Amino acid sequence: MRVAEAGETVLVGLPPFNAEHPQTIFDNILNRKIPWPAVPEEMSPEAQDLIDRLLTEDPNQRLGARGASEVKEHVFFKDINWDTLAR
Repeated sequence: MRVAEAGETVLVGLPPFNAEHPQTIFDNILNRKIPWPAVPEEMSPEAQDLIDRLLTEDPNQRLGARGASEVKEHVFFKDINWDTLAR
């Protein structure tokens, strides 16, 4: 889930669970209340899906539960050549 939080912070400029008061942040996390940016104006549907699937509460259902290749194969990364990136 930390990867998703970092990803949204980079893409949007704010963490996914953001509020003025710590109790509100806690409630937002528990209720999975995420103030999504406008799609597709401010965030691509692929980016929203990636973050949403990385924030899945059940670690067995979360994107990446079956390994890093599952994340790499997500449509958000379709233009990434993972072999050349690693060099």
